[in-house]
Amino acid sequence: MESDPRPEFRGPFSVLGPEEAAEFAGLGHLATYGTGDALLRQGDRSDRVHVIVAGRVRIVRLPRHGEEVLLALRGPGDVVGELAAIDPAPRTATVTAIEDVSLLTITGRAFRDFLRGHPHLLLAITRTLVTRLRESDRRLVEGRVEDTRTRVARQLLELAVRYGKVADHGLDLDVPLSQEQLASWVGASREAVSLALRDLRASEGILTGRLRITIIDVDVVREAAFGVDTRGLQSGRQLGARHVRSPGDPVRTQR
Repeated sequence: MESDPRPEFRGPFSVLGPEEAAEFAGLGHLATYGTGDALLRQGDRSDRVHVIVAGRVRIVRLPRHGEEVLLALRGPGDVVGELAAIDPAPRTATVTAIEDVSLLTITGRAFRDFLRGHPHLLLAITRTLVTRLRESDRRLVEGRVEDTRTRVARQLLELAVRYGKVADHGLDLDVPLSQEQLASWVGASREAVSLALRDLRASEGILTGRLRITIIDVDVVREAAFGVDTRGLQSGRQLGARHVRSPGDPVRTQR
């Protein structure tokens, strides 16, 4: 299903001025996908690029043998499929909507031509790709040297920065995520991730429910992630611009 409203660009595309943004929007069409719909499929040879305007998607790789591996979550302002527009090789992952998604779809050729004429956007997207590469390298190293509890705690902090929503009992990670998906993301077994989450619950750092995790004490999660007690370094009420309880506040638990 397609719609015509002009999108509001975020992320690297926020460097575009009003006229440039209108020109860019005119290169493609705005489409919507429902929860569970596949935007891109691993192995396809299309070179279309999708800029997410609203909603979120998950990117997974499907090994020849074994369960799917969660690579990333993407949301408004993110671009997916850009690698195929640069390098005409089969898609290396499948992109699926985890909620209703609105996105601008552009052909690879139009995308490349626009970048040539707008080097400031090319630089912004290059910076985004560099950040993703660094994250990939870091995960590779952490998978070899860090224990599962540490990797899980760090992943929860990353999710909190991007998807955390303030609630009465803490900071809800507003993204549906199963233990299996979290395990594939951090490169551990489901059993090891389950033990790590159990430990963080016992430490009164998080609450868990079906496809939901809430951070109730960010200091506990930070300590698990980095091996140091951060209570004396920074208020436990802040994680970026978002707030959770202070160290002295009572902990609300759900048993």
